[in-house]
Amino acid sequence: MDAEDVVRRLGLLPHPEGGFYRETYRSGLTLELPDGRHRPASTAIHYLLPADTWSAWHRVASDEVWHHYDGGVLRLHRLGLGSRVLQRADPQAIAQLNISRHLSPYPKGDIRYVPAVDERIEALKAVTLDDLKRFHREFFGASNAELAVSGDFDAEVVRRLVGELFGDWKGTKAFADIFRPYRELSPSNQTFDTPDKANAMVGAGMRFRLGDQDPDYPAMVLANYMLGGHSTSRLYDRIRAKDGLSYSVGSSLATLPGDNAADFMVFAITAPENASKVETAMKEELQRALKGGFPADEVAGAKKGWIQTQEVSRSQDPELLGRLRLQLHSNRTMAFDIDLEKKIEALTPDQILTALRRHLDVTQLSFVKAGDFKKAGGK
Repeated sequence: MDAEDVVRRLGLLPHPEGGFYRETYRSGLTLELPDGRHRPASTAIHYLLPADTWSAWHRVASDEVWHHYDGGVLRLHRLGLGSRVLQRADPQAIAQLNISRHLSPYPKGDIRYVPAVDERIEALKAVTLDDLKRFHREFFGASNAELAVSGDFDAEVVRRLVGELFGDWKGTKAFADIFRPYRELSPSNQTFDTPDKANAMVGAGMRFRLGDQDPDYPAMVLANYMLGGHSTSRLYDRIRAKDGLSYSVGSSLATLPGDNAADFMVFAITAPENASKVETAMKEELQRALKGGFPADEVAGAKKGWIQTQEVSRSQDPELLGRLRLQLHSNRTMAFDIDLEKKIEALTPDQILTALRRHLDVTQLSFVKAGDFKKAGGK
């Protein structure tokens, strides 16, 4: 019996938040809520969420009891304080957070400071309603807003509506971009134990002196793509396909317009007993690239693959709008993207290797491993 059979047999209807449902019970007892509304003391429904669909984000304002009768695993995501509490024992969250803390070593009180999980929880607990009202009053507003619109629309109508809806909405705080200038960081190697977690996370990162206007930027973008930016990249092929040590592995290179620093990160999900092997494999693959570079056929394939990913990204409205908004904020146009693609198409293997050797130093990588290593024998 598939999802369509269940919908038909139980007479389920589309749910406004996603999925299908049918109410099976409604209490005759009515309760008055603090805001004056009335609602039944309890209700019961059948609810079906088919594979590859999701329920929209919504706030659960009252108690709910769920009975799971059939189907696969349902993954729940919690926002706010609950999600922070869960991060205390989540290997992926711990590894990513501590790599970020190392790459952004600003003092507490600086807006660029990355707080630990417990610090975030205590800060959330301390927030009052008056704090939220004050923050909204001072910081929210359209004084420095940018708007990107995609699709079939009348530009004049949009401009008029934006003016009518947001023209008088002003914030009281002055706006300024926040940058993270390059600074040298000493490498570190940290291990965090997360009891009773089946998977572990191995993360590595370092900061380059590199902005998106740097002559080496196109070469480093393509180098990252070949190292860990797609499903047949070198790190993926070595650590997952050949060694069978990881469920998911990849790398990223991130910088923002106006910054002169870029963060290079590598992450892999693995079994706790394989964490040290994954760390070794990461180092070896990066050293192999630094020693021998990338052959012409690999570079040609990477250029084609990277450009295709950009084309697909621009065909998706959310991705396109995000890119347009960033370009607008940075006083750029899509000509920047076109120019970057041309520079990447023109790269030679020697240029890529020269740039990689100028910026990547495996000995300067910082590692974070998080998992149940005590159960795995301390590996």
